[in-house]
Amino acid sequence: MSPKSPEPQENEAAADAWEGYVTLVTGAQPGLLAFVRSLLPREADARDVVQETNLVLWKKRADYDTARPFMPWVCGIAANQTKAYLKKRYRDDWIPFDETLVEQIAEQSLAHAETVEERRRLLKECVQKLPERQRRLVELRYTDGASVKGIASLLGRSVDAISMTLFRARQNLTDCVERLQAGAAE
Repeated sequence: MSPKSPEPQENEAAADAWEGYVTLVTGAQPGLLAFVRSLLPREADARDVVQETNLVLWKKRADYDTARPFMPWVCGIAANQTKAYLKKRYRDDWIPFDETLVEQIAEQSLAHAETVEERRRLLKECVQKLPERQRRLVELRYTDGASVKGIASLLGRSVDAISMTLFRARQNLTDCVERLQAGAAE
């Protein structure tokens, strides 16, 4: 007798979970590359390590705890992949390798990555608090990548008016993020 196939809802939930994970991994790529580049001087080496890290991320996808921030987990795996890469490279080239130094650099880079991830989270929260007109312009400019001139043409407003509104929106966002950070530090 064959095993019972999963209910359609279970398949949909699993597909949604994997799709969400793929979205997280995809979104983490710029930060992941920046993190690995902080540990390795050569771009080609960093890209090799990022590829290896992505393979490990895929293999360990079931291990990810969604209650915890994603980027620190990714950077931890990347740090381990970087150490393994350097050990192999230096073993092959007969060059001394200082694992402690790499760990120290990785810790500093991870702390920076966590700070950036927290600021990004706060920024998203602050964007939602902007007045509707400013939020729409910010989304057009920074999410959709529209030019100031293009936005002005689309909305029938002057380039100067759009630039000033965006300037005020950026000021509001900076103030909001700083307020939220100060509140979290208390």
